[in-house]
Amino acid sequence: MGMCILKDMVKLQESLPKIDLFDVLVDLYDSKIIPELIPYVEEGVVRPLKTKSFKEGDENAIYDGVLLVANGATTQSELERLLILDPNHIQDSSKTQVASASGLKQYLMDSSENGKRECSAYIFDSSRNEITKVKKFNNNFPYAKKPIKQRFMDFMARFGELAPVGHMGMYLSPLSLSTLVTDATRNKTSVVHRQSADLVPEDVLYHGQSSPREEIEEEIGSKTDLAAQIPQALPHLKTYVIKRTAYGSFLAGQIMQFGKDGLEKSYFVDRELLDDGTMNLVGVVREYNMQNGKVREISNKRSFIANISQNNTQAYESAPLEALAFAK
Repeated sequence: MGMCILKDMVKLQESLPKIDLFDVLVDLYDSKIIPELIPYVEEGVVRPLKTKSFKEGDENAIYDGVLLVANGATTQSELERLLILDPNHIQDSSKTQVASASGLKQYLMDSSENGKRECSAYIFDSSRNEITKVKKFNNNFPYAKKPIKQRFMDFMARFGELAPVGHMGMYLSPLSLSTLVTDATRNKTSVVHRQSADLVPEDVLYHGQSSPREEIEEEIGSKTDLAAQIPQALPHLKTYVIKRTAYGSFLAGQIMQFGKDGLEKSYFVDRELLDDGTMNLVGVVREYNMQNGKVREISNKRSFIANISQNNTQAYESAPLEALAFAK
């Protein structure tokens, strides 16, 4: 019977299409987020409050941010074991299987249609193409910022018998924490710990402008910080972020993909101002790898998204897709 179940699982995996999560998020960004930004365009940039003081590095709450953690069927249990995820924070009672990349994009679109503007978190099981929405991940999980042994020492020195972990409201006994220490000892990534500033390029905060390491570590943002750190604890996982922090000439957020060696891909929207009062929006995909301890760009690909007015006159509430002159 067990062999039959295993064969059925193999057949299921073989029949499911492989979904490129980065491409899905780029498609979601171009077809949903950019139309949400259009009504706020003034003098060629996004201005959420119609104010000239909005600048690169400011937070943009017009659209939903996303943090997605992905790999296989054990991803959720691994995140729970390392205290990155509280099982009480699972938002959906059951997982949702998507049949294709377009199905995943539609799920993400439907999931954000709640009238709120928030940062949504998800787990994606790539072996079954199943996605689960969670309330949040724990930003202060024990692998982050300090080696796990030092975390253990801090917890025990401060709390003794019972040690609270992060912001999860969970309490672990010394035995449970000792298990985490043992796990960390087996995990080589905890021996040489890398801060998030070492896992992103120097222009991660401001396009084309290098920032000091200390400034990056301070300003990188909690969602990006978490996305960078999770693969340090679990090297076989990938994490994906849609940021809401203004970046580049158009002042819209980036998409990022992280692996065990830091940032692997990013996407942002550039602009080309034209003499007729319009501008071309251009999507820029950059790929990176780790070279001599630093994340460096290795490729840069640009593609046309849309031609729009440099000054939008629509009301804030209206940005219908059919009203936008998209010419893919």
